[in-house]
Amino acid sequence: GVGPKIEDDILIICDRIFILSQQSRYIRPLFMDQDQRFLQQAIDLLGDVIPDVVLHVDGDGILRQVYADETYAFIHLLDPFIGQHIHSCQNALPWISENLLPDFQSTLDQTLLQRQRSQLSFKVRLPNENSPSRYYDLRAFPVMNETIILVRDTTSEKLLEEQLAISERMASLGTLAAGVAHEINNPLTYIQCNIVLAMEELRARTDELSSLVESSLLEALRETEKSLEIALDGTQRVAKITHEL
Repeated sequence: GVGPKIEDDILIICDRIFILSQQSRYIRPLFMDQDQRFLQQAIDLLGDVIPDVVLHVDGDGILRQVYADETYAFIHLLDPFIGQHIHSCQNALPWISENLLPDFQSTLDQTLLQRQRSQLSFKVRLPNENSPSRYYDLRAFPVMNETIILVRDTTSEKLLEEQLAISERMASLGTLAAGVAHEINNPLTYIQCNIVLAMEELRARTDELSSLVESSLLEALRETEKSLEIALDGTQRVAKITHEL
């Protein structure tokens, strides 16, 4: 597609064409036909060098010419509409939703009627249900009493933006997970240390009391020690999980 720098250059060229045409109307009013031919040559040149879609619309809103790269398989659908009003071209693009049509018309009318630059970014799904959605950027701007419409396929740019956004979200999620793991590990370490100390103290006391207390009490002490071992094993599992975050 056309990069931002090339697109800016195109707008500068069109502005200069407009300025020259305005000057010629005052300096050489008898040569307006030459101005029109000059404009057509400039538009033809833009159509040749731009690897996207360029639509040439006259002052009455009539589609006069379509320039497009061969990769735009759908562009042949516009051929029957050459010589008709630009708004009728929407019938050539049946996969564009009805909700999008008012935006198309208002965007084009901003240039056709108000003679202001306009822009519309939109997403469409091609007729093949297995085809992914495509993203396009439409820009219209006035040149003399004519209108030039550029349509760019920005799918690769949008997909790259989405991938970058996903990467940023994943990075943020990783940072959050690392922070959560750190907050869990600190108190978990205290718990583990205290369980180990309790187990060691319990074993020592059990050995000391083995000949002095009843067997039922010793059995209770051993069951408590087993419970502490289970608790220690649980903290170690939690530590392993947080380590993998």
